[in-house]
Amino acid sequence: MKFLPNSVKSLLIAFLLGVSIDSGAALVQRDLATPGDGLITYDSGTELSWLDLTATVGQGYNEVAGGFGGFTTALGFRYATAVEVGRLFSDAGVAQGGWVWGYWNFGNPGYVANSTLVSLLGATHPFDGLSTYAMGLTGSNTFGTLGFHDVAAVGYNNHADYVALLAATSTDDSQGTFDAGSFLVKETVAVPEPETYAMLLAGLGLLGFREWSRKQQA
Repeated sequence: MKFLPNSVKSLLIAFLLGVSIDSGAALVQRDLATPGDGLITYDSGTELSWLDLTATVGQGYNEVAGGFGGFTTALGFRYATAVEVGRLFSDAGVAQGGWVWGYWNFGNPGYVANSTLVSLLGATHPFDGLSTYAMGLTGSNTFGTLGFHDVAAVGYNNHADYVALLAATSTDDSQGTFDAGSFLVKETVAVPEPETYAMLLAGLGLLGFREWSRKQQA
């Protein structure tokens, strides 16, 4: 690659190593173990992969941290902090806060963002005639009680009200909650789309040809 400018070389090396050059954030559903299981939500903004909350529903912090399902051991997941959950909410277009009245308008952006994120993460509290939630334990302890961790929640109801709280409550580490899982994440190297590879390689080819032509004319 002697004929390529240094800046182009750096771009190519970064790209081939899987470094994301896209500053926009998008949430994409992926599979974990079997095709179609949809147990992963990948956030391109943070390059974090989030495990579906329903995979750990009903399990306490100690059980999950200790290796329940192999998620924090064999599969390399860890508990997400409240800050990381907040960034996930933000990248999903979810505004943090309490109930916001939606006037029965299911086109409300808050309702749409919340319902979409709940669908991606898995509803740990399915529709009970009024509300639907995706709730999970985090690795943070906002309330400061020894042996407890926060429960974050995102949800909506049939009035198109919506809510997203990073510390809705806290739960004893030794006890599971029937309608809450765990917010587990792991770092993921971004994998560029095939179309992006083609565009970059085509661009590099043109740049290389221009540099080669310039040297031939020199």
